[in-house]
Amino acid sequence: MRNKILITGAGGKLGRALINRIGAKSVYGLDLNADFLKNILPDENIFSLQDFDKIPFDEIKTIIHCAFARSQDGAALASSIDFSQKIFNVAVKNNIPSVINISSQSIYGIYREVPSTEDGTVDPMDMYAVAKYACEKLAFEIAKNTKTKITSLRLASLIGPQFPERVVYKMIDSAIKTKTIKVIGGTQIFSFLNILDAAEAIATMLKTDSTKWSDIYNLATDERYTIKEMADEIANVVENTNVDLTPAETHQSIQTNPNKFLQDFGWRAKANLHTSIVDIYKSISKMQK
Repeated sequence: MRNKILITGAGGKLGRALINRIGAKSVYGLDLNADFLKNILPDENIFSLQDFDKIPFDEIKTIIHCAFARSQDGAALASSIDFSQKIFNVAVKNNIPSVINISSQSIYGIYREVPSTEDGTVDPMDMYAVAKYACEKLAFEIAKNTKTKITSLRLASLIGPQFPERVVYKMIDSAIKTKTIKVIGGTQIFSFLNILDAAEAIATMLKTDSTKWSDIYNLATDERYTIKEMADEIANVVENTNVDLTPAETHQSIQTNPNKFLQDFGWRAKANLHTSIVDIYKSISKMQK
């Protein structure tokens, strides 16, 4: 009976959030190192790459493919493409009904005059984005005319206490430590997605008929902010914070249109910029005590 979800890269940030949302008993976790999944999943549900051939694919109804190198290293990205191809082929060979391929909004580039739609211009911003786009193409070709539906989700930048590399986290950290947020330009536009909302959106997909899924969805909120607006909101949360603005000409605009996903699945994000800032602020403050 197919009643399990296989998550690749299950020990990563999104993988862990998905396990918490879906429930450990329903998940098989695959990761580079099985130790990453200890105390997260039952031992019998944990698989390392060395255990790949032991995975009971006949029990799996959906693969959520999160495993991918977040890197600009060519060798690492090539390896990730090869592994993605392997996952897609295994899914088709075993007649697994659906695969959710985690892709990225970065394939649209960083200069978007209007929020990008799924059929919009592709202009990958870096090698990582090119690799993600290549995997989307592989997924489509491998699953074409088969019983397996592979859908690629182009995720907005995920934020939350788990992402110290994001600009929101860095500005909050600066506000706490120095009571100052330095902003250059200020008009750059960003859109973000709280990791808990991302997990909830994917869980919502799992409850629907995968044969009706589109090949590609943007997964984001319909909220967009300038970097100055983000800094001002952080200053409202972190008391006595000064926003130090240095005017500069910039045209960076990273915004995504999520309407297709919202319409098909009736999903709405629960977190907004303010609630995400509060969560990150509380987490950083707790670590620094």
